[in-house]
Amino acid sequence: RKAAGMTQSAIRDINFLAARLHGRRSALAEGARLDELCRLRTVGELCHALEIEAGSPPTADAFQRRVLADYADELRALAEGVPAEYAAFFEWQRYRFHVENAKVVLRGLWARRPTAEINARLVGESLPADFQGPADLPADPVALARMTDLDPCILATVAGASETYARLSSLFTLESLLDAGYLAELLRRAARCRGDEGGVRALAGQEAATFLTMLALRGAGNYRLPADLLGAFYVEGAPLSRAAFARLAAASPDEAPELAAGIAFDALPPGAGVQDVEAACWGRYLRLANRLFRRGHTNVAAVAGFLGIRRIEVANLITLSEGLRLGMDGHALRARLIPRET
Repeated sequence: RKAAGMTQSAIRDINFLAARLHGRRSALAEGARLDELCRLRTVGELCHALEIEAGSPPTADAFQRRVLADYADELRALAEGVPAEYAAFFEWQRYRFHVENAKVVLRGLWARRPTAEINARLVGESLPADFQGPADLPADPVALARMTDLDPCILATVAGASETYARLSSLFTLESLLDAGYLAELLRRAARCRGDEGGVRALAGQEAATFLTMLALRGAGNYRLPADLLGAFYVEGAPLSRAAFARLAAASPDEAPELAAGIAFDALPPGAGVQDVEAACWGRYLRLANRLFRRGHTNVAAVAGFLGIRRIEVANLITLSEGLRLGMDGHALRARLIPRET
């Protein structure tokens, strides 16, 4: 007999998986354990504490590639045995690694970097050793994006903004379009997930709101881009409405954060800068993931929440390894992690 579109054995399997993830949660690098890791002095000590192999001698780059690859593998593994709509959502989250690799390739081609240097920055994939980019990069943004074998839904987003790219033919424009296309599909897949009271949709929406908020702040502040051009990167279905995003893109750097409060982030510290806004956005993402994990308890929603928590853990470990590489003080390093603490 079917129950909510799933067999009873499938429900038992998901319940077992969710219960196992609750046990695994205790081993994640967060809270007091994250504080302890901030007291370490070298990347080698970090690798030893987490039992991660990152070369001999261990390097921050190898450590970062390892934790990213492990997370990608976890996304793939957890997509097996869950309802089809959740599997599609998890698989698209994993596709983010392909999008990021595509950006690395495009940056390398843009700067005429050798293949070996590009490969050193890729996660889980590599270009053929004899890979050669075109002598002249195509002016058409779709042709540029197609060079990295991106999904048709992302290519469609790029194609729809060709006039915008013609106005500002830059890596910033192209990368922002890739992100917008990825997030639009993420929201579509999240909308198909049922049974978690909108928790997955909230997570995907938070990611889209973070992208739009930071795009407005950096696009207007760093690149002096007009609000009408930034509007081409809007992601339909994001919790930040198109009208709100337009106001955000047109606001001054001091006024802009107030327009995203309560949507992209919960609160900001006094005198917050752009990096503080971004940290607050991801802090809200972590809060939503934690809520989904607790609320799901022993169902597929807990899997989605766990993967959201893991995503922040990975981001923190990357920041931590980079800080150790630079010899940062533990207190200063802890203040850069999510959630922000001093």
